[in-house]
Amino acid sequence: MRTFSLLISCVTLLCLTTLNSFAAETFIVSGNPKAPPVMWEEYNKLTGVGPDIAGAILKELNLDYDIRIEGNWQQVQDKCKSGEVDMIVAAYKNDARAAYMDYSMPYLPQPTVIIVDGVVKTLL
Repeated sequence: MRTFSLLISCVTLLCLTTLNSFAAETFIVSGNPKAPPVMWEEYNKLTGVGPDIAGAILKELNLDYDIRIEGNWQQVQDKCKSGEVDMIVAAYKNDARAAYMDYSMPYLPQPTVIIVDGVVKTLL
């Protein structure tokens, strides 16, 4: 019984330490700096509705965060995959990204269209 109590105490201490260290870290948020109207680079900062929504959610969760440009779109994805970026604002869901990212519910409908010879084809 003493061993079990010691084990429970160690696991509890480990969990509390992990939570405290996570809370002390800054949550890094980035995205494609060339994706208007959702987000774009302005005065060396990401701006637009995407960063605004991400900031509001993280503020509500009381997380320390930094929304910043982490390079071009490919560099942002690579940094997310390696763990250097914690959240990407506005990424289309595909199988390759789903392997290393979780997705929220879409916050903005953005249909993709192809125009061929003046005819609009909507992709859903």
